[in-house]
Amino acid sequence: MKKIILGILLLSTLTFGCNKEPKERSFYLKYLLFVLNEENPGHIYKIKQTLGDKVEEIEAIYLGNLNSDFNKYKIIYSVGYYGNTSSSLSATSILTIFDEKNILKGFYNIGPKLEKLPYIKANNLIFPPDTVNDCNMINKIDFSKKIPKDFFIECKNQMGDIYNYQEANKFDR
Repeated sequence: MKKIILGILLLSTLTFGCNKEPKERSFYLKYLLFVLNEENPGHIYKIKQTLGDKVEEIEAIYLGNLNSDFNKYKIIYSVGYYGNTSSSLSATSILTIFDEKNILKGFYNIGPKLEKLPYIKANNLIFPPDTVNDCNMINKIDFSKKIPKDFFIECKNQMGDIYNYQEANKFDR
């Protein structure tokens, strides 16, 4: 029943995007907190909203916990789909980091949806090979000391992308 009520509330008010006011961001944050509170790593939670000719959909997956020397972090991978019709949606993905008390610490804007989900192993965030995005290597990001300020995902011939950590501001928490 809790899931149904939260789903209806989120469907009626949730919007996803980059240039949102703090009030709108709080609904996205509430959705991620709902996913965290379910404590079900690997389960995909979906929410969809249609407003006139605009479609917005979010998938969120709690990946699990990473432990640094000083903190425990909870990681969510989410994908936001948006567009004018269900057949023409664009996607962007984000890795969101919370502390052990479910307080938003920050995020990495990953860009396009990944073909395979990252996963956690031995305090490392592992990015498996991704042929859709032309990355044929396994990449391991170490969180054992602290949240990395950035990380490099190598694809081919030492080419790839750098992802920068963005700390949450007071409006995001």
